[in-house]
Amino acid sequence: MITVKDIAKRANVSQGTVSNVLNNRGNVSAEKIQRVMAAAKELGYVANAQAKQLRKETPLSSHIAVILPNINEDRYVSFFNGIQMVLEEQGYTPLLFVSGDSPYKEEQIAKHVAEMRVSGIITITSSISHTDIYQDAKVSGAKIVYAFRETKHAQRFVGFDFSLIGEEIATYVLSQSFYRVAVISDPEYYPENRDLIGGLRRVLLGAEFPCLLEIKTADWLNISVSPFDFFEGRQQTPDVIILTNSFFLPKVQLAFSVATDAPCPPIITLSLDKISRGRSGVVYYALNYMNAGRQTAQHLLSCLDNKGSEEAEATFRKILIPCGFPPKVSQINYSPTHLVLRILISKSNSSAALQRIMPQFTRKTGIEVKLEELLPSELFPGILQKFRHGEADLVRSNMSLLPLFPEDMFYTFSEEEFQQLTAGMLPRIVRDFSRVRGQLQCVPFDIGIDMLVYRKDLFENQLLRRMYYEQTGETLEVPKTFDQYARIVRYFDRRHNSNSPVQAGTGINWDSPTELSSTFFLRYINYMQNRVITRGEMLVESNAVLKALSNMYSCGQYALPVREKRWIGATLDDFINGQTAMELVFLNYSSNILHLQKNIYGGQIGYTTIPGGTPYITGGSLAILANSPRIEAAKAFIQWVSSYPQAELITLYGGLSPYGEVYQNSEILLQYPWYSHLLEELDSAYGRELWEVFDAYRSSLDLLPLLQGIVQGQQRPEDVLPKALQVLRSSLLPKNDIQ
Repeated sequence: MITVKDIAKRANVSQGTVSNVLNNRGNVSAEKIQRVMAAAKELGYVANAQAKQLRKETPLSSHIAVILPNINEDRYVSFFNGIQMVLEEQGYTPLLFVSGDSPYKEEQIAKHVAEMRVSGIITITSSISHTDIYQDAKVSGAKIVYAFRETKHAQRFVGFDFSLIGEEIATYVLSQSFYRVAVISDPEYYPENRDLIGGLRRVLLGAEFPCLLEIKTADWLNISVSPFDFFEGRQQTPDVIILTNSFFLPKVQLAFSVATDAPCPPIITLSLDKISRGRSGVVYYALNYMNAGRQTAQHLLSCLDNKGSEEAEATFRKILIPCGFPPKVSQINYSPTHLVLRILISKSNSSAALQRIMPQFTRKTGIEVKLEELLPSELFPGILQKFRHGEADLVRSNMSLLPLFPEDMFYTFSEEEFQQLTAGMLPRIVRDFSRVRGQLQCVPFDIGIDMLVYRKDLFENQLLRRMYYEQTGETLEVPKTFDQYARIVRYFDRRHNSNSPVQAGTGINWDSPTELSSTFFLRYINYMQNRVITRGEMLVESNAVLKALSNMYSCGQYALPVREKRWIGATLDDFINGQTAMELVFLNYSSNILHLQKNIYGGQIGYTTIPGGTPYITGGSLAILANSPRIEAAKAFIQWVSSYPQAELITLYGGLSPYGEVYQNSEILLQYPWYSHLLEELDSAYGRELWEVFDAYRSSLDLLPLLQGIVQGQQRPEDVLPKALQVLRSSLLPKNDIQ
């Protein structure tokens, strides 16, 4: 067996140095790190991480034990996925253990993880007794959070109010005039099931006309048999069947069809998400287990971050709000007929997603839809041209352009129409994306916000971190300011650093007016001293402009020029192809990161807020051109595309919907985990207030030659500053143009 001594001899360093390198600690030079790593590789050394972790003298590990009743049920899988997303993002490794709902087995697991010296434990406990089976783990220093099943030992608890859930389901049952109610429930031995059944009983048996309530308990082991026993030989079919677990659904449907000749009655079941495309005859009540996993993990991490403090030791109880029943899908108010709708739209992942789902609308209405895609920089003149010549029926306009259109260009929705179309959308987005000159003329379609994506494997690499420190005297970390960002861009440029594993620190699109102006304004608002924009007024800060130009100049010298210059998402393509270390991206162009997830860098993608911490909102709205002869058909299309089922599909296919609830959908977050940051970022982002001050179209065109000169190193920031200030001041919109 190869030992530390062997490696030290081969690398000609001390054993202590080898130990520090292998354990990623200590003050070791880059040169010695390279020698040790090369020697270890030559000798075929493999670290025995488990043995190291089990030493009593070692500190708590970066492992978190997650103890689940089983992994057969989707709810527990989704719960674990939520935990995993948060823990891995923060550098922790979840270790999954399955208790089989056996208190004895769970106790053995608890003793084992205590010996492993894990930092924390998340458990859906099977032990409801008075015995604290986690005592040894607490003694070892592990923090413990209980989920869903609250016991007297649960100092920290995250779960749902199952009593309230039972009451809400019972209220729905009464609203449907169901009288004979059958319930197939998880065992009432566990508190969440006991509370849910209690809520059902209180409402159903306390109604003016009490229901006939029958309850059958089952679990994941006997669910194939229990429903059959329940339905076999029945004289009367229930009016409705309530399931406390969606895992039961196919088993119950099968058992009913085998045990009886009657058609299966409606079923109400708890589920993972608000499913709007579910099975016929099934109503879903959603509990977002993935979000519960995220919340549980976040609380555990907060305890670990405040280790030894009163906050870490305090009792904590968080009750999560269920998603509830899915939104009612309104019927399209249009008689099927054959005609063609023409839509002008900017090229994006959302337009690609829309293209995929439009055949549904055609089959439903007979209306054919044709999309004409333009680059974002071409959209504003394209919309004006199509309106003048009557060559389009609908347009998808960037939110930033709305203050620039005349008020008679688009159809104005009534207050009632608008409220119906935007019900369930994010209020901030509805506010920013809807009005032209004060009129309700636009319905939000897709949204975006700035985000930083980066290669975690590069930022965590021991050798790269040491080399960066030796060159700069700073720690290599995900940049929190644009000044840091520029230094890291330079460090990862292979022309500057031959050891860089990537070609460049970031990419830059020299030929895109939209992308260059966006990256300028992003820097500008984060360098501003006064970040308060009053309505229709903004002071152009020359110092902030200079800093933004200087930062673009510094980054431009070491950035990778994109191949497809005018496509706004082209820089992300280079990141996906492993050529850059990090990128500033708009979320509505980010679904392509999924391809990176699936290649050799999978699992190594980090995503966080932009340097400076102040992003701005992008995206666009659908509007009907006022001179369209097909206004009623266009309204039918907007009604269809604005409904929740389409919001789910567009987001699943890579777009970003203005519906807040889609970002709680576990299927969507599994595909695009970075979408989880969207709702958090909206609170700190600039929105329409920025574009009510600046003419977005004019400023992007007029700034283009200046910014091109800056990023290509042809002009110095201080030389460009006077002209840039002139452009910005001339791009300020007059106050009387703002409604």
